[in-house]
Amino acid sequence: MADIVETQRRFRLVHILGWQDLKARYKRSLLGPFWLTLSTGVLIASIVLILGTSMRIPMVDYLPYLTIGYIVFNTLTSVITESCQAFISSASMIRQVPVPLFVYIERVVWKNLIKLGHDIVLVPVAFLIVSRPVNLHALYFVPGFLLFLLNVTWVGLLLGVLSTRYRDLPMTVASILPIFFYLTPILWMPESVPGELALRLLEFNPFYHMISLVRAPLMGDIPSYHTWIFCGIAALIGWGVALLVYARSRDRVVFWL
Repeated sequence: MADIVETQRRFRLVHILGWQDLKARYKRSLLGPFWLTLSTGVLIASIVLILGTSMRIPMVDYLPYLTIGYIVFNTLTSVITESCQAFISSASMIRQVPVPLFVYIERVVWKNLIKLGHDIVLVPVAFLIVSRPVNLHALYFVPGFLLFLLNVTWVGLLLGVLSTRYRDLPMTVASILPIFFYLTPILWMPESVPGELALRLLEFNPFYHMISLVRAPLMGDIPSYHTWIFCGIAALIGWGVALLVYARSRDRVVFWL
Protein backbone atom coordinates (compact mmCIF):
# COMPACT_ATOMS: atom_id res chain seq x y z
CA MET A 1 0.00 0.00 0.00
CA ALA A 2 2.91 2.33 0.71
CA ASP A 3 4.14 1.74 -2.85
CA ILE A 4 0.73 2.66 -4.27
CA VAL A 5 0.55 5.85 -2.16
CA GLU A 6 4.09 6.80 -3.20
CA THR A 7 3.16 6.22 -6.85
CA GLN A 8 0.35 8.76 -6.57
CA ARG A 9 2.83 11.29 -5.21
CA ARG A 10 4.98 10.64 -8.27
CA PHE A 11 2.10 10.96 -10.72
CA ARG A 12 4.03 13.53 -12.75
CA LEU A 13 6.61 10.81 -13.45
CA VAL A 14 3.80 8.42 -14.44
CA HIS A 15 2.37 11.05 -16.78
CA ILE A 16 5.75 11.76 -18.41
CA LEU A 17 6.49 8.06 -18.94
CA GLY A 18 3.05 7.32 -20.37
CA TRP A 19 3.09 10.36 -22.64
CA GLN A 20 6.59 9.54 -23.90
CA ASP A 21 5.49 5.98 -24.75
CA LEU A 22 2.67 7.39 -26.85
CA LYS A 23 4.84 10.06 -28.51
CA ALA A 24 7.55 7.52 -29.39
CA ARG A 25 5.04 5.39 -31.26
CA TYR A 26 3.79 8.27 -33.43
CA LYS A 27 6.99 10.30 -33.67
CA ARG A 28 7.07 12.71 -36.63
CA SER A 29 3.62 11.66 -37.82
CA LEU A 30 1.18 14.41 -38.80
CA LEU A 31 -1.88 13.19 -36.85
CA GLY A 32 -0.01 11.51 -33.99
CA PRO A 33 -2.25 9.31 -31.81
CA PHE A 34 -5.24 10.33 -33.91
CA TRP A 35 -4.02 7.82 -36.51
CA LEU A 36 -5.31 5.16 -34.15
CA THR A 37 -8.59 7.03 -33.79
CA LEU A 38 -8.91 7.30 -37.57
CA SER A 39 -8.26 3.58 -38.12
CA THR A 40 -10.74 2.70 -35.35
CA GLY A 41 -13.38 4.92 -36.94
CA VAL A 42 -12.88 3.34 -40.37
CA LEU A 43 -13.10 -0.16 -38.89
CA ILE A 44 -16.28 0.65 -36.96
CA ALA A 45 -17.88 2.16 -40.09
CA SER A 46 -17.01 -0.99 -42.07
CA ILE A 47 -18.48 -3.29 -39.43
CA VAL A 48 -21.65 -1.22 -39.22
CA LEU A 49 -22.15 -1.30 -42.99
CA ILE A 50 -21.62 -5.07 -43.19
CA LEU A 51 -22.93 -6.58 -39.94
CA GLY A 52 -25.46 -3.90 -39.09
CA THR A 53 -27.17 -4.33 -42.44
CA SER A 54 -27.02 -8.14 -42.46
CA MET A 55 -28.36 -8.48 -38.89
CA ARG A 56 -31.03 -5.84 -39.56
CA ILE A 57 -30.33 -3.98 -36.35
CA PRO A 58 -31.59 -0.38 -36.23
CA MET A 59 -28.68 1.95 -36.93
CA VAL A 60 -29.76 4.30 -34.15
CA ASP A 61 -28.98 1.53 -31.65
CA TYR A 62 -26.17 -0.37 -33.33
CA LEU A 63 -23.73 2.41 -34.23
CA PRO A 64 -23.37 3.89 -30.70
CA TYR A 65 -23.49 0.39 -29.17
CA LEU A 66 -20.65 -0.89 -31.35
CA THR A 67 -18.58 2.31 -31.06
CA ILE A 68 -18.60 2.39 -27.26
CA GLY A 69 -18.14 -1.36 -26.89
CA TYR A 70 -15.24 -1.57 -29.34
CA ILE A 71 -13.37 1.40 -27.84
CA VAL A 72 -13.78 0.19 -24.25
CA PHE A 73 -12.80 -3.37 -25.17
CA ASN A 74 -9.69 -2.07 -26.94
CA THR A 75 -8.71 -0.11 -23.84
CA LEU A 76 -9.31 -3.10 -21.59
CA THR A 77 -7.32 -5.54 -23.70
CA SER A 78 -4.49 -3.06 -24.29
CA VAL A 79 -4.01 -2.59 -20.55
CA ILE A 80 -4.05 -6.35 -20.00
CA THR A 81 -1.56 -7.21 -22.74
CA GLU A 82 0.79 -4.30 -22.04
CA SER A 83 0.72 -4.94 -18.29
CA CYS A 84 2.12 -8.40 -18.95
CA GLN A 85 5.24 -6.65 -20.27
CA ALA A 86 5.20 -3.70 -17.85
CA PHE A 87 8.19 -4.83 -15.77
CA ILE A 88 9.93 -6.83 -18.49
CA SER A 89 10.08 -3.93 -20.97
CA SER A 90 11.31 -1.56 -18.23
CA ALA A 91 13.98 -3.91 -16.86
CA SER A 92 16.90 -1.49 -17.31
CA MET A 93 15.01 1.36 -15.65
CA ILE A 94 13.90 -0.84 -12.74
CA ARG A 95 17.52 -1.84 -12.08
CA GLN A 96 18.74 1.76 -12.07
CA VAL A 97 15.93 4.03 -10.80
CA PRO A 98 14.63 3.59 -7.22
CA VAL A 99 10.90 4.11 -7.72
CA PRO A 100 7.98 1.89 -6.65
CA LEU A 101 7.24 -0.90 -9.10
CA PHE A 102 3.59 0.16 -9.18
CA VAL A 103 4.75 3.18 -11.21
CA TYR A 104 5.21 0.90 -14.23
CA ILE A 105 1.68 -0.52 -13.93
CA GLU A 106 0.13 2.91 -13.58
CA ARG A 107 2.24 4.02 -16.54
CA VAL A 108 0.49 1.43 -18.71
CA VAL A 109 -2.95 2.38 -17.41
CA TRP A 110 -2.33 6.11 -17.89
CA LYS A 111 -0.97 5.64 -21.40
CA ASN A 112 -4.12 3.77 -22.41
CA LEU A 113 -6.33 6.39 -20.76
CA ILE A 114 -4.66 9.00 -22.96
CA LYS A 115 -5.37 6.81 -25.98
CA LEU A 116 -8.95 6.42 -24.79
CA GLY A 117 -9.20 10.20 -24.60
CA HIS A 118 -8.38 10.35 -28.32
CA ASP A 119 -10.74 7.53 -29.30
CA ILE A 120 -13.64 8.78 -27.21
CA VAL A 121 -14.25 11.59 -29.73
CA LEU A 122 -15.82 8.91 -31.93
CA VAL A 123 -18.67 8.42 -29.43
CA PRO A 124 -20.35 11.86 -29.81
CA VAL A 125 -19.80 11.57 -33.57
CA ALA A 126 -21.70 8.26 -33.58
CA PHE A 127 -24.55 9.79 -31.53
CA LEU A 128 -24.75 12.78 -33.86
CA ILE A 129 -24.81 10.62 -36.99
CA VAL A 130 -27.88 8.68 -35.79
CA SER A 131 -29.39 11.65 -33.88
CA ARG A 132 -29.62 9.64 -30.66
CA PRO A 133 -30.24 11.73 -27.50
CA VAL A 134 -28.47 11.22 -24.16
CA ASN A 135 -30.52 11.19 -20.95
CA LEU A 136 -29.64 11.65 -17.28
CA HIS A 137 -28.71 7.99 -16.94
CA ALA A 138 -25.41 9.02 -18.53
CA LEU A 139 -24.37 10.29 -15.07
CA TYR A 140 -23.92 6.65 -14.02
CA PHE A 141 -20.93 6.70 -16.36
CA VAL A 142 -18.81 8.34 -13.64
CA PRO A 143 -19.06 5.64 -10.93
CA GLY A 144 -19.11 2.97 -13.62
CA PHE A 145 -15.87 4.20 -15.17
CA LEU A 146 -14.18 4.49 -11.76
CA LEU A 147 -15.12 0.89 -10.95
CA PHE A 148 -13.88 -0.10 -14.41
CA LEU A 149 -10.50 1.53 -13.65
CA LEU A 150 -10.26 -0.20 -10.28
CA ASN A 151 -10.70 -3.59 -11.90
CA VAL A 152 -8.41 -2.88 -14.84
CA THR A 153 -5.61 -1.74 -12.52
CA TRP A 154 -5.60 -4.78 -10.24
CA VAL A 155 -5.66 -7.08 -13.26
CA GLY A 156 -2.66 -5.21 -14.67
CA LEU A 157 -0.77 -5.43 -11.37
CA LEU A 158 -1.40 -9.14 -10.96
CA LEU A 159 -0.49 -10.01 -14.55
CA GLY A 160 2.58 -7.77 -14.44
CA VAL A 161 4.05 -9.67 -11.50
CA LEU A 162 3.07 -13.15 -12.69
CA SER A 163 4.26 -12.53 -16.24
CA THR A 164 7.68 -11.48 -14.98
CA ARG A 165 7.99 -14.81 -13.17
CA TYR A 166 6.28 -17.00 -15.76
CA ARG A 167 7.26 -15.82 -19.25
CA ASP A 168 4.71 -18.02 -21.04
CA LEU A 169 1.84 -16.08 -19.48
CA PRO A 170 1.95 -13.06 -21.87
CA MET A 171 1.59 -15.37 -24.89
CA THR A 172 -1.22 -17.27 -23.16
CA VAL A 173 -3.11 -14.06 -22.41
CA ALA A 174 -2.61 -12.78 -25.96
CA SER A 175 -4.09 -15.98 -27.39
CA ILE A 176 -7.13 -15.96 -25.07
CA LEU A 177 -8.22 -12.33 -25.51
CA PRO A 178 -9.40 -12.69 -29.16
CA ILE A 179 -11.80 -15.42 -28.01
CA PHE A 180 -13.44 -13.03 -25.57
CA PHE A 181 -13.86 -10.48 -28.36
CA TYR A 182 -16.37 -12.80 -30.02
CA LEU A 183 -17.90 -14.10 -26.78
CA THR A 184 -18.59 -10.57 -25.56
CA PRO A 185 -21.46 -8.57 -27.10
CA ILE A 186 -19.47 -6.02 -29.06
CA LEU A 187 -20.24 -6.91 -32.66
CA TRP A 188 -23.57 -8.42 -31.64
CA MET A 189 -26.30 -7.49 -29.17
CA PRO A 190 -27.66 -9.91 -26.54
CA GLU A 191 -31.21 -9.30 -27.75
CA SER A 192 -30.33 -10.66 -31.20
CA VAL A 193 -29.25 -14.08 -29.87
CA PRO A 194 -32.05 -16.68 -29.66
CA GLY A 195 -32.38 -18.83 -26.55
CA GLU A 196 -31.27 -18.23 -22.98
CA LEU A 197 -27.96 -20.11 -23.04
CA ALA A 198 -25.97 -17.17 -24.43
CA LEU A 199 -27.56 -14.81 -21.92
CA ARG A 200 -26.72 -17.18 -19.08
CA LEU A 201 -23.10 -17.36 -20.20
CA LEU A 202 -22.89 -13.56 -20.25
CA GLU A 203 -23.58 -13.50 -16.52
CA PHE A 204 -20.13 -15.02 -15.95
CA ASN A 205 -18.29 -13.02 -18.63
CA PRO A 206 -16.16 -10.37 -16.84
CA PHE A 207 -15.54 -8.46 -20.09
CA TYR A 208 -19.29 -8.06 -20.61
CA HIS A 209 -19.81 -6.60 -17.14
CA MET A 210 -16.78 -4.31 -17.39
CA ILE A 211 -17.96 -2.90 -20.72
CA SER A 212 -21.55 -2.60 -19.48
CA LEU A 213 -20.41 -0.30 -16.66
CA VAL A 214 -19.35 2.25 -19.29
CA ARG A 215 -21.64 1.51 -22.22
CA ALA A 216 -25.04 1.15 -20.54
CA PRO A 217 -25.16 4.71 -19.06
CA LEU A 218 -24.15 6.30 -22.37
CA MET A 219 -26.80 4.24 -24.16
CA GLY A 220 -29.45 5.63 -21.80
CA ASP A 221 -29.68 2.61 -19.49
CA ILE A 222 -28.60 1.86 -15.93
CA PRO A 223 -26.15 -1.04 -15.48
CA SER A 224 -27.93 -3.97 -13.87
CA TYR A 225 -27.54 -4.77 -10.19
CA HIS A 226 -25.86 -8.00 -11.23
CA THR A 227 -23.20 -6.01 -13.10
CA TRP A 228 -22.56 -3.66 -10.16
CA ILE A 229 -22.32 -6.57 -7.72
CA PHE A 230 -20.14 -8.67 -10.04
CA CYS A 231 -17.65 -5.85 -10.67
CA GLY A 232 -17.69 -4.70 -7.03
CA ILE A 233 -16.91 -8.18 -5.71
CA ALA A 234 -14.30 -8.64 -8.44
CA ALA A 235 -12.59 -5.40 -7.36
CA LEU A 236 -12.53 -6.40 -3.68
CA ILE A 237 -11.28 -9.94 -4.22
CA GLY A 238 -9.00 -8.96 -7.09
CA TRP A 239 -7.24 -6.20 -5.19
CA GLY A 240 -6.82 -8.49 -2.18
CA VAL A 241 -5.16 -11.17 -4.31
CA ALA A 242 -3.12 -8.69 -6.37
CA LEU A 243 -1.76 -6.90 -3.28
CA LEU A 244 -0.90 -10.21 -1.62
CA VAL A 245 1.00 -11.44 -4.70
CA TYR A 246 2.68 -8.05 -5.14
CA ALA A 247 3.74 -7.83 -1.49
CA ARG A 248 5.27 -11.30 -1.59
CA SER A 249 7.00 -10.82 -4.95
CA ARG A 250 8.04 -7.17 -5.32
CA ASP A 251 11.53 -7.73 -3.84
CA ARG A 252 12.08 -10.63 -6.24
CA VAL A 253 10.94 -8.94 -9.46
CA VAL A 254 14.35 -7.38 -10.11
CA PHE A 255 15.99 -10.83 -9.87
CA TRP A 256 13.41 -12.33 -12.25
CA LEU A 257 14.34 -9.70 -14.82
